Parts: sequence; structure tokens; C-alpha cells
Amino acid sequence: MAEIELHGPANSSFVCAARVALEEKGVLYNLIEPDILRARGFRLADLLRYLAAQQPRLVEGDFALFDCDSILRYVDEGFEGPLLQPSAARPRAMMVEIQGIIREYLYPAAIGKIATQRLFAPFLGSATDLRLVEEAVQPMTDALQAIEQISLAAHDGEKSELLIGPQVTLADIALMPIASYLSMTPEGQKAIAASRRLARWWLSVSRRPSLARSWPGLG
Repeated sequence: MAEIELHGPANSSFVCAARVALEEKGVLYNLIEPDILRARGFRLADLLRYLAAQQPRLVEGDFALFDCDSILRYVDEGFEGPLLQPSAARPRAMMVEIQGIIREYLYPAAIGKIATQRLFAPFLGSATDLRLVEEAVQPMTDALQAIEQISLAAHDGEKSELLIGPQVTLADIALMPIASYLSMTPEGQKAIAASRRLARWWLSVSRRPSLARSWPGLG
């Protein structure tokens, strides 16, 4: 089998999610990061957009994928290891629905605005634009509440600290890096703490070895 390469900046939440999936499946891979922070000619705004939005690229021989959700599915379905998607139709659909909320609603607010302004901008020597942060708080909160409600419905009273069912799924993996960044911001901390369900979830998944091995922080 060809060596697995994962291309992209480690600080990207998409790249981190792909790494978590590879770690959960026990797939060996080589992370190849672009040296963008040392590149000349990039404006600060370009760097912020790049760090916030860069998708991973998975390469296996002459096969390549360029979208995080596609990579997550391929990693689960293409390699041996623990299953990361429910086999039953309803929980699987709920997992996909959570992924859709993360992609379309949570990510633009949580990473595109809050984490970018609270974390990436100061990291790169720029001031935080509090106006952008403030306008993203409600969309972030609404998205987290929607994820909470789906998770509650998926368990229907059963005790589990994960989003869907008793095992970690692609929904958990997609949310982990975003929650990691949110936990470093006052807005994110408040939103996660306001949800008993997500607070318990974060306490559980934040301790997973797969996330510890994949999470770059901002160093």
C-alpha cells in the first residue's frame, strides 16, 4: 500500500480533524505542512483566511482527495480499525446532519470569525476585531444548540458522552478541533459551558489520545 500523505497547515481545524480520523483508525501517515508563515509577499488578511479555511489534501499513491468530509469518510471506509460511522440508518443520518451544521453554520462563525480574530490575529501580530467576534456569537450559539438537540435525540435518554451512539463518530471528529479552538476563547468557553450535553462531551473527547496527537495549538 502506498504511503499516506496529508498536506496542509497543522493549525487548520480541517487538517486536525483529518489527523484525528487517521489516529482513531490507526493509519500511519506523513503530515506535510506548507511553509506559508515564512513566505514573503503575503498580507496579514491573506494569512488569516488561509489559516482559517485551508482544507487538507490526502494523497495515497496516484489517488488524492481535497475535501475534509470526503477524507474522513475515506479514512473510515478504506482502512481497517474501529468504525467511525454508525451502521444503522437513523444515527448515521444524524451524524451527517451534525457534520452539515458544523460545515455550513458553526465553522464560519466559530473559526472563520471568533477563532480567527481571538487567536490567529494576535498570533500574527494583529489586533482583534471585536465587531466580527460579536456578530459571530449568536450564529455560533445557534449552531451548537442545534448540534446539542440532535445529540440528545440520537441518544433518547441513553447515557453516552459522545454525540451519536456509544462510539466516536465522524461528527465527534469534525467538532473536536473547532471545540479546541473555541475553548481558548471567552465566547467559546461560555457557549460550551451553557450546554450540559456539550460540556460533558468536550470533557470526554478533550482527553482522547487521538486529539492530543493531532492538536497543534498555535505554536
